[in-house]
Amino acid sequence: MSEASETGSDTAAPFIEVVKDGPLIVKNCRHLLDTEGDAIGTKPTMALCRCGKSRKKPFCDGTHREVGFCGDTEEGGLPDRIDTYEGKQVTVYENRRACCHEGICTEYLPLVFRPGESPRIKPDEGYAYEVERVVRRCPSGALWYARDGKSGKDEVREPAIRVQKDRQYDVVGGIALENPGGEQPVIPEHYTLCRCGRSHRKPFCDGTHLECGFSDEE
Repeated sequence: MSEASETGSDTAAPFIEVVKDGPLIVKNCRHLLDTEGDAIGTKPTMALCRCGKSRKKPFCDGTHREVGFCGDTEEGGLPDRIDTYEGKQVTVYENRRACCHEGICTEYLPLVFRPGESPRIKPDEGYAYEVERVVRRCPSGALWYARDGKSGKDEVREPAIRVQKDRQYDVVGGIALENPGGEQPVIPEHYTLCRCGRSHRKPFCDGTHLECGFSDEE
């Protein structure tokens, strides 16, 4: 399957089907955004590339068959574990397995988020409202928080998929994921999916696009 199909329903719930060694089949998602955040015309059924080689990105053009794309999740990697970092006003939770290495947390609050150090996260090194704001911007669901009865898991947005330039797909709005590999998003409301074809935990993004130099121009 390639590009888009006319079949589908505007009222049905959106979902993404991960095709084994093939594309992401997106159904009933009315909002697809390009790398500039502008709307891309959608149809009820669309096939999005995840091998990284399509000449019609973000849509699939069948190139995955030519290159012998394998969409399996590799064994090993970081464990599916929640680490807790308590602060006086805000507690931050982290599941490192879900991280796509977008770098928002380390860029905006480097004193709070300190990869390679122990502890990795020190919530009290920033204002609680700043920590909350930055954690809410984490696209992968690797981070969430507890503050004043809120968790960062409670956000509900309109379903949408954004194509990040030379990076991942950002999925928001609780779009269901049908993954034959079984693994599900840490936070169902938002998660990131691989576009470069080289993630070690496909279909999810693990930041490998940074290492392999993935480009939308390929």
